[in-house]
Amino acid sequence: METPVEFIKPKEHFFEPDPRSQSLAPPPATQYEIVFYFRLHDGVPQSVRSYMNMVVTLWLYGWFYYPFYPLAVFHSATAVEMALQERFPKRGRGLRKLLQPAKKAGLLTDAFKSSRTGETPRKLRLALRLVATRSRLM
Repeated sequence: METPVEFIKPKEHFFEPDPRSQSLAPPPATQYEIVFYFRLHDGVPQSVRSYMNMVVTLWLYGWFYYPFYPLAVFHSATAVEMALQERFPKRGRGLRKLLQPAKKAGLLTDAFKSSRTGETPRKLRLALRLVATRSRLM
């Protein structure tokens, strides 16, 4: 199956939603609620927080240009790698090498579970399912 060629939107349609986003993604107001779960605390190095803000902004712009969604997913993995590189600088480069010490240090937890119910919030579950679906489609 051949991948379709992406397009450059005409200037007069620049601020209109991508039809693919309208059919597969939640509306922008809901997306802002979803990205709230991905905020980083002030203890995270500024370089990582800045990079993650770029990832979130790229995700939000996916409403206007659908191919930004999988690109944001890719860059979110890069943000995780950046954060772990800051935490474990002597472990070398590469996410795979960094995940093992992170797991041993107890840094890999399901932080999205509600402390009250122990369940992942519904909107976040839907968002994560959407990301997984998009990744398979691209």
